[in-house]
Amino acid sequence: MKKSIIDNLNSPIIAMSVFLALWGSLAVFNVTFVREEHYFFALKQIVWIFFALIILLISANLDSEFYFRFKYYFFSVFFVLLWGVLFFGIAINGMRGWYSFEGHILMQPSELSKPIFILCIASFLTSSDYKTKISKIKEYFIYLFIGLLWIVPVLLQPDYGTALVYIISLFLLYWCLGGRISFLAISMLLAGVFFIFVVANEPYVLDRLRGFISPTEHSATSGWHILQYQNTLARGGFVGQDWGANLWSQVYLPNPYSDSIFASIGEALGFLGLLPIFAVIAVWMSWGFLKATQLDDLRRSAVVYGLVGMLVIQAMLHISVTVGIFPPTGVTLPMFSYGGSSLSATMFSIGMTVSMLRDGCKYTLDRPCTKRF
Repeated sequence: MKKSIIDNLNSPIIAMSVFLALWGSLAVFNVTFVREEHYFFALKQIVWIFFALIILLISANLDSEFYFRFKYYFFSVFFVLLWGVLFFGIAINGMRGWYSFEGHILMQPSELSKPIFILCIASFLTSSDYKTKISKIKEYFIYLFIGLLWIVPVLLQPDYGTALVYIISLFLLYWCLGGRISFLAISMLLAGVFFIFVVANEPYVLDRLRGFISPTEHSATSGWHILQYQNTLARGGFVGQDWGANLWSQVYLPNPYSDSIFASIGEALGFLGLLPIFAVIAVWMSWGFLKATQLDDLRRSAVVYGLVGMLVIQAMLHISVTVGIFPPTGVTLPMFSYGGSSLSATMFSIGMTVSMLRDGCKYTLDRPCTKRF
């Protein structure tokens, strides 16, 4: 029997999502504590949590067939939003990636499009119409073309961090569904060539790479971010600073409530306080991939693989930047970073995952699966 909205509210995965979002708002408050307007950031984030929770419950309660039935409408809307922001959006820090409404509300289509991106490419990969009519190589190139329709406008903003999340998710989903390694290898080679082209033609990208390789030699410019990550985590130590006393992240760390929220939490709670975040990522990935393998419907299974994988990829990219194993990308940490677009997209992804798992739950031992998702 299909669950009601109230039933879904009691779902452990949804309850955990709400808890993580509230933890994120608390982290935002903590890292803006010395600012005159510190209540503003936390209260605004709580407002976004309220609206994101509505999105979560609605998306979880919708029949999963609804998403497949209207995928082309979703595709059209977000396709227009992604390309339209290049002409009608506003630029922040040199990146034209937001729509502004009355100067107070910002919407980032590249974040909001992520679950719909997964829905569309997963639907194509599992479509029997294409598989019976075209060769594997043609199928793969069409798959890449569909993915590029979403990725190219993100690159043109330019938002290379978010584009990287899309690209890795595109390859991951293809691999999870049994794609050919040779095709992936060729694609990665081409992606490497494109990366070299970007480095050669975008001076700030080259500067970031230099700062990443030798942060101390570029401490006043491109290496500044990396050094502040190191200093912030070092000050957190094993058990962290007193609450509200993490002054380094509040004063020196760039964008401590969004792009650098993981480092901010590290200074406040220390290494021990960061372990639960790694645990949540590991549980989400193992739980989601395990459930995806148990679904009877390949379409729903593909969507779950993609949604779970994309959130894990984004989280790990954010953390990799913080700990110094990847150049700065500006990618947010799902559920924790400040911002309504990122939080809404994450909640939408979780809600869609719940819907896919509920409607595609595999029957075992002649009894329906009754576990809550």
